[in-house]
Amino acid sequence: MCVDDGPAGKVVVVSKRMWYSGSCRRVCIIEGEGVVTNEQSVYVFRAGDRADATRRFLELAKAQDKEFDNLEGKRVRWALVSIDTLDDLGDGQMRDVEVHSTMNDVDPPDSSMSLETKFSPEEFEPGRSGITGW
Repeated sequence: MCVDDGPAGKVVVVSKRMWYSGSCRRVCIIEGEGVVTNEQSVYVFRAGDRADATRRFLELAKAQDKEFDNLEGKRVRWALVSIDTLDDLGDGQMRDVEVHSTMNDVDPPDSSMSLETKFSPEEFEPGRSGITGW
């Protein structure tokens, strides 16, 4: 049994906390220019049920909203636009689980690759997404 802070400071008692992943869209707006950046973020977190997960996800994602003046003196706003997905990942230990995938159609098809094309993903050094804290 777990105890969690609920909405409006009420205590919510949950018997089992599940892992969830949620994706959201955020934009960066610069005064006089409009939207200059679209950001797709994925969060992984625990919650008692789907309603609790929705509340928790909104809380996490909205915490990233901010406004400030940039070096040019223009107002900048990072704002949460939408929460796009919320998936139940189960209640066990979080390991070896894909939490995000995006597919895009290639139009026109890229004929430079065929069924016989050899790939060497092990030769790549992965970059960083910019997420810290782990």
